[in-house]
Amino acid sequence: MLLKERNPRVTATIELSLFKHPTFVLLFVGSGIVTFPLLVPPFFIPLYASSLRLSKT
Repeated sequence: MLLKERNPRVTATIELSLFKHPTFVLLFVGSGIVTFPLLVPPFFIPLYASSLRLSKT
């Protein structure tokens, strides 16, 4: 409590200026499209199974 920190803590901030670069926007949108199929199907499997008149389990 009596000592001062040598390195001040850096808070994480979002740099909105990155969205001005087309390369960053392309990678940002592309990574969202690529990861979408990995996260969504487990939620739709019971719905798909019930549409085929199968058990949800």
